[in-house]
Amino acid sequence: MFEPQNRLEESLVKATTQPESRAQFYRDFLESELYLLPHGEVPEIKDGALQTGSQVAFQAIAIEGKTWLPVFSSLPRLQAALEDERSYLRMAARNFLELTRGADIMLNPGSEYGKEFVASEIAGLLDGSIFGPESQHVVERDTEVLLGEPARYPQALVEALQRLYPRLPMVKAAWLTQIFNPDRDESAGLLIAIEATGDWDRVVGESGITSRGLTPDHAYLDYIRLDGSTLQAYFRGKKPFYKKSLLGSLFRRGE
Repeated sequence: MFEPQNRLEESLVKATTQPESRAQFYRDFLESELYLLPHGEVPEIKDGALQTGSQVAFQAIAIEGKTWLPVFSSLPRLQAALEDERSYLRMAARNFLELTRGADIMLNPGSEYGKEFVASEIAGLLDGSIFGPESQHVVERDTEVLLGEPARYPQALVEALQRLYPRLPMVKAAWLTQIFNPDRDESAGLLIAIEATGDWDRVVGESGITSRGLTPDHAYLDYIRLDGSTLQAYFRGKKPFYKKSLLGSLFRRGE
């Protein structure tokens, strides 16, 4: 039985079962303390923490030919992974990630709840780019595209975004359609059109984190902001899959 010991573990459990909680897990991970296994000579440790100026190497593990640095979200997770007593270190996650840039990290190996972090993902966490759009495309000339309902509606994706968008008060409404651009694409993708104010990069970034693994039938998923674009009329005639609650807005303003 996995009983969360701290905020990070509570966040990890939510992110595993609720895609809309993944972005918050990333934030909680960055602000957490991690439990680590040193390799070789153990540096000076006080209350489980590495002292300023110490030099340390970390234990690595190999799984199917790939090397990982194991880290743990609490002392019980670390103890459960060991067969005998070992010295351990406690370090702020952000400091550890900076110190081990370029390495792949595995959170809670052998535990019911864990996560693999590859080096590129860690780089995105440290510079904040993981919370923004993966890329942006500007349409520089009139382009004819085909829009329509997907043959198999991505229900899991829509439900996850319906749970995410109430957490992003800048999102007013969102629509989904299938899109095919014959000038660019070999197969159809999905397009989420969003009416939003404020921080657009955050909207797209958290939507992208939430949607990973939820679009198996389509080559890609794009987002577009409805701010007077030529697609505005098309979506105005469609029912949004999400619409901000006016009652909720009034309640928040009255708090």
